Amino acid sequence: MDKKDWYSWLAFRENIEPTISKEEIKLISKLHAKYFNHVFAIPCSCSPKKSKRKIEKWINELNTMFETQPKPRYR
Repeated sequence: MDKKDWYSWLAFRENIEPTISKEEIKLISKLHAKYFNHVFAIPCSCSPKKSKRKIEKWINELNTMFETQPKPRYR
């Protein structure tokens, strides 16, 4: 993960709100598309259970990536 994305994901993880905002869904979708090589797409809210599972899967994959890569240097 590049430095900007790493810090964006850190801020997302530190959020203690029980719900995910539209901006956070956009961030999750953008980062997952970038790092997992697929076209940017926000999961459709017409099927809430399916989109929730997809978002949760993407968060878990991004968390794994975040935790396994070294923290970017400050400079």
